[in-house]
Amino acid sequence: MKNFLFGLLVGGILMFASTASFNLVSNQSSAQAQPIVPGYYQQVAWGNHPEMEAALNLLIKAKEHLNNAAHDFNGHRVKAIEYTDRAIHEVRDGIDYANNH
Repeated sequence: MKNFLFGLLVGGILMFASTASFNLVSNQSSAQAQPIVPGYYQQVAWGNHPEMEAALNLLIKAKEHLNNAAHDFNGHRVKAIEYTDRAIHEVRDGIDYANNH
């Protein structure tokens, strides 16, 4: 069940990131692209892996929102933060692997 929820969380974030990135690329040149989400480009600079970096930016923003949530939601917020941390780690590892191979 945990793996399913983690996969669902990461899949949703990646789907949103790819949709947002596609909309930016299709509507504007990359030099003129404006963020859809505040802080979208601030954490990680665009490089060789823009989809992974966009997903990483969204995961970082998602973690900020989870950290600022008003309630504990019966432990579900804490679990979501843990899963988000795992996803951030996996995306960074994936980018590092791609950069070194």
